[in-house]
Amino acid sequence: MVSVLPLDPPETFTPTATQFATWLDELENYICAAVGTNVDAKRKKAILLSTIGNPAKGVISNMSEADKDTYDRLVASLKKQYAKHSSDVVQRHVFNSMCQLQNEDIDSFVTRLRTQAVKCNYKVPPETRTVTINGVQHQIEIEYKDQTDDFIRDRIIVGLLDTGTSGRLLAEKNLTLESAIGIVKAKEMADEQIQKIANKQDALAVDMVRKKKKPNKKPQISESLTDSSEPVEAKKKSKKKIACKYCGNRHRKGACPAYGRKCGYCNGRNHSESVCFSKERDNKKVNAVQSDYTDDTD
Repeated sequence: MVSVLPLDPPETFTPTATQFATWLDELENYICAAVGTNVDAKRKKAILLSTIGNPAKGVISNMSEADKDTYDRLVASLKKQYAKHSSDVVQRHVFNSMCQLQNEDIDSFVTRLRTQAVKCNYKVPPETRTVTINGVQHQIEIEYKDQTDDFIRDRIIVGLLDTGTSGRLLAEKNLTLESAIGIVKAKEMADEQIQKIANKQDALAVDMVRKKKKPNKKPQISESLTDSSEPVEAKKKSKKKIACKYCGNRHRKGACPAYGRKCGYCNGRNHSESVCFSKERDNKKVNAVQSDYTDDTD
């Protein structure tokens, strides 16, 4: 009975896009998770051949039998075949030239930096050394600090679009990659909220302008309409009469009988004699003279 592995294998190896060492790490992690650690070399070789893809299978078919008879020899031959064509210097130059893209958030920028950092071999593998103490040899394993996060942190400071945030990061003491990402995220969230508020204010301003420009039209009531033919709304509005300073009577707005007529006192137009300002002024003068005359005779 054929057993089916419970996990999906890694994507096929593409020499132009992925380093073989990186793909091999994914394959071995897959074998460990799907099959276990106690896997014989023959089965590991079969899993490799079934997942590596057609481009690499063509390379393997041209190898001598001695170069591919076991899993370890096949892996060694493939590593030699797909040795890095570009040096760490070139990959690090690419890394040190990376900058944040327009509209790219900090998480996406860090992902791009970390993907490129893998190609730079910043992580130095542990080293075993033999030392002699009192005539006795001892095996000492030396582990080097992985500085990948430090290089990513430094590239964030240099590559951010917002120079103000870069200055804030430079001013921080004991800045780590995690704290740098936190500061940039906080700034991004603040900028997003400010933009939302600005957009809301702009929308309110536009709405206010539209309301001001909207004409407040009221239905015009034709003077030719009789009481019997007036619409209901017009009748209601006709009841709201105002005292007119041009004729002295009360009538609905726009229906002044003095409009276009000549005053019988001053010959002026658009007002009645009863409310003529000239007549009122002259009457005041006459009253004042009569009052003075009366005072003198007394």
